[in-house]
Amino acid sequence: MKHVKGAQAPFSVPDACALAIPTLRDDFLLNQALSAFEQGKLADALVYAEIVCRRHPNKAVPAMLRARIVQVARPEFSGNAWYQAYCRDPEHPESQDQLLRTWCVHNPAQAIRLGLQLLPGRCEAGTHQSLQNILRSLNVDAMAACWRDGEQIHGMLWGGANNTSSSANIYVSDGSQEWAYTVPADGSEFAIDPIGASSALSVYSISHVDEKGDRAAIPGSPLAFACTSKKTLATQPRAKPKKPSKLKQAQQAQPASICIIIPIYKGYLSAQACIQSVLASFAHNPIGVHLLLVDDASPEPELRNYLQQLAKADEITVLRNEINLGYLETINRAVAWQQAHLPQHDVLL
Repeated sequence: MKHVKGAQAPFSVPDACALAIPTLRDDFLLNQALSAFEQGKLADALVYAEIVCRRHPNKAVPAMLRARIVQVARPEFSGNAWYQAYCRDPEHPESQDQLLRTWCVHNPAQAIRLGLQLLPGRCEAGTHQSLQNILRSLNVDAMAACWRDGEQIHGMLWGGANNTSSSANIYVSDGSQEWAYTVPADGSEFAIDPIGASSALSVYSISHVDEKGDRAAIPGSPLAFACTSKKTLATQPRAKPKKPSKLKQAQQAQPASICIIIPIYKGYLSAQACIQSVLASFAHNPIGVHLLLVDDASPEPELRNYLQQLAKADEITVLRNEINLGYLETINRAVAWQQAHLPQHDVLL
């Protein structure tokens, strides 16, 4: 900000008092940025917003304001600005929509991939209308999404412009069996009680037939279900404790469960295939398994959103590094978490 001799000072005396208090300082700077932006003083607005962004690197609101200013002042940099805002709050609908709109121009294929990955969370929250409009602008008419709600599979399906039927079939598989369900194809929310979900752990893949006639996974799939072991134990009568033999003591000393650690950085399709293969093996494991995924500051939005969707399952924990730590530090962090939360589990890398 440049002020020639004799010009108005950038801050008044009351403003200087406000700057002395950190919380008031941030509010003051954001108000200054917004006021300058409304007056068309884009350079001043960007300076104010940037100061708050650097003071609060994890806050989404300052980054969104900065992205809005950049979008007006230098549209060619708006994609990166909105991506930075998205990274600070990946679940904020506005930052998602703005990022996708910038990608629609420069990278429509990536916008479609990310948009479809965001669709389950947006449908579950009821904020999917604007996202659908963006996808339709990219000629994506047929859409579907699924998510877990308690012990049910919920979802929405849109048949597309060429589909005149009011219903469609979806297919739910646990790896050994498959069940077909008829659901509405007009975007109405449906709910399914999965068969076999009362077992220790069930992982279901949900698919449908796309416009090309091919079987395709519905975004949000796979979904993991598990019964609550505490309830099962509570209903069983407790036997009188007996002194175990040496053989039983040796057997009891062995951990009954394992913790699988997977560090992730890039490669959405490869990571998804790896994770799905692990989840599919859960049903065949005679011992308890907990999956620990560590996002090592992945630069791929679709991969980060996929991991966030997986974190909703009780048997899966997702940690995220604020900066890229590399393989060794990421593994060290994961093992430290395992020792603190699952000390009786064996670790499998």
